[in-house]
Amino acid sequence: MTEPRGPIDWARQQQTEREQRAEQPGRHTVDTITSDALDQLYARIDTLEHVAASNKQAYVDAVKDFQAVEEAALVLGAAYEWHLHALDRIRLAVGSLCHEPHPSHDHVCPDDVLRLVEAALAQPKEPRP
Repeated sequence: MTEPRGPIDWARQQQTEREQRAEQPGRHTVDTITSDALDQLYARIDTLEHVAASNKQAYVDAVKDFQAVEEAALVLGAAYEWHLHALDRIRLAVGSLCHEPHPSHDHVCPDDVLRLVEAALAQPKEPRP
């Protein structure tokens, strides 16, 4: 039998398997079940309960992991926004230092600083070694 591709296929496959099991001869009734067959049924129930508990724990763990990722994304998003606003404040601060031309002078012109900072910010960041 092929693997189901989605929940509808899975449900159809389960229904088909249930129908096939119901049609099989030798299915036990209350009057015909043996002690060994009853022991096998209880063992199967124990196994299925264990599997269900494991699945439940896996689901709980996955939800916790997802929540942790969501929280990290919120923190990173807030940090990103903070840095964007910080860059805007830097641009405004450096830009407010100098608005008049300085053809020749012996100090560093804030206009040059602003151009250098903006050029540095526009460059793609190289990964660290």
